[in-house]
Amino acid sequence: MKKFIFLLLIIFSFSLSVLAENQPDVLYKARLIKAAPLKEKPDKMIENLAMLSEKEKVEILELYPDWLLIRTSKDQTGYIQRRYIDFNRVEPADPAKTPQYPAILSEYISWVNQTTSLRAQPDAASEAIITLSPGVRLAIIGIENGWAKLIYHRQYAFVDSRHLSELMPLEPTAQTADSNAPIAAYTSFYR
Repeated sequence: MKKFIFLLLIIFSFSLSVLAENQPDVLYKARLIKAAPLKEKPDKMIENLAMLSEKEKVEILELYPDWLLIRTSKDQTGYIQRRYIDFNRVEPADPAKTPQYPAILSEYISWVNQTTSLRAQPDAASEAIITLSPGVRLAIIGIENGWAKLIYHRQYAFVDSRHLSELMPLEPTAQTADSNAPIAAYTSFYR
């Protein structure tokens, strides 16, 4: 009987460690500025999972241009719009590794080398959001399967990386940069 209980404890401990490994890391601890609907996906049109209370404390797990993946104090996980967060009450979980909220940091700066479309998805057949002219500067947050990912009007947008003339990595801090390395980028095509 003791061996059986010992075996159950080992299995239980292993299960807990596997579950903990599959949980996203907490980036920020925050408080809601007003009541907020918790959604299963970042979509205003779907049914609410729950209604969160004003001033409720949450953990921010992932950042999107207009949405946040959060975990509540009741261990519910879902999406809320950024506008429900009290910007004055957001603290990085690990200040040494996490930038100040609400940053989504760019990884590269680049320039468009030919007329091309900014797309809603990383796919040439997806919706063209706007047309970019040669020379436009882009702040790129990442590269996915040959598509440069950036933010355009609170949504992710994509441009074919073959239409970029240069892709310069950004330094994460001024301390690691030299005089030729940029530490920040901005996008020049906004109207």
